[in-house]
Amino acid sequence: MTPAGGSAMTGEVRIREAERRDLEALAALWLEFMEFHASRDADLAVCDGAEGHWKKWAAGKMESRDSVVAAAERNGRTVGYAVATIKERSPVFKRRRYGEIMETAVTADARGGGIGSRLYDFVMSWLKRKDVDWAWLEVAAKNETAGEFWERKGFRPFLETHQRDI
Repeated sequence: MTPAGGSAMTGEVRIREAERRDLEALAALWLEFMEFHASRDADLAVCDGAEGHWKKWAAGKMESRDSVVAAAERNGRTVGYAVATIKERSPVFKRRRYGEIMETAVTADARGGGIGSRLYDFVMSWLKRKDVDWAWLEVAAKNETAGEFWERKGFRPFLETHQRDI
């Protein structure tokens, strides 16, 4: 989730499953999302050609029956998206099948208007229809706004990832 702080645009928001025709607009929003993160943590900077890789990845998610890509539109413009997929953990765990919310982003000028919550509702409804009763996600450590958003949605810290250069 990207941070609040932009001005909320006016107009009705429509949340729907994304289609291949949406890839250019979604990729532009993904680049904004990644630039935001890279400005806070250089280890999240993307490589040359990353947009093409992301479009291929997102197209695969759109085609998978175990994934969903949701798009938020306002006045014909893509203002947000979310990607979720169904995964399984190792058989050593009792709770194996889960939904992973892989990405959620709202463009800067549309933040604070409830679009992130609407995308969340869409994804959670999709997961429930797929008989998934447990979800998790990762939040960039330097994105406190996203952490607060997800905690308001009932998520709690579960695992921590630590990294270092060698």
